[in-house]
Amino acid sequence: VHFSDDGRPRPEVSGDDLRRATRYFEAACRAGEARGCNAAGNMYRQGLGVARDLLRAKSLYEEACSEAYPEACYNWDRVREEIRTAR
Repeated sequence: VHFSDDGRPRPEVSGDDLRRATRYFEAACRAGEARGCNAAGNMYRQGLGVARDLLRAKSLYEEACSEAYPEACYNWDRVREEIRTAR
């Protein structure tokens, strides 16, 4: 999946591409790749190719953070705050 500088998918990226990317990211996460967990978390957090699911994103970020992936730790904090303020 190709993303623009603002983190959103480029217009030429289809929904099928986003769904496929999410599946690949989740497979990488299951294989122990923290970057895959973080990327899948981004997809769920933004609702890209999947239904927006902040709790799933939080879980994926937490898994990556537990592997000492700093970006995921930052994202985990941010999504926790989003969940807290949404209540």
